[in-house]
Amino acid sequence: PPPSSEVMMTPSAAARRGTGKENTENDPAAFATQPCNCKKSKCLKLYCECFAAEKYCHGCKCSNCQNTPQYEAIRQKAITDTKAKNPNAFKEKMTQNSSHATGCKCKKSFCLKKYCECFQAGVVCGQKCKCINCKNFVGSQALIDRRRKIKDH
Repeated sequence: PPPSSEVMMTPSAAARRGTGKENTENDPAAFATQPCNCKKSKCLKLYCECFAAEKYCHGCKCSNCQNTPQYEAIRQKAITDTKAKNPNAFKEKMTQNSSHATGCKCKKSFCLKKYCECFQAGVVCGQKCKCINCKNFVGSQALIDRRRKIKDH
């Protein structure tokens, strides 16, 4: 593997963001989110934080990862297929004022798992969300308990 200071960003992501410090092991400020720990998706699904940000996995705890330069052809096919299903898949989901641009569509998670884009970003669900049985709102005891459980792990 390349040294941790080497840029591990795809060319398309570099053109958009351009900072060049994503996914470095020694710089905790470089991680927008925690490193992924995908088990079965091979890090080629949008719920992989690295893949969704168009970053290669590096320093992550994932299993059977194909989100690396060695699997670039497979990775590009996954990106193309994902964009074919959802043209907005890799666009920023959060606006400047910390609200969700399109809203989540959670059905079974109660918006209390990382599958929920709002929960993952640390914001409560808003008017644009189309979630069912949402528990990600100000004053929700379930939200308080879930955040406390995540913090303790």
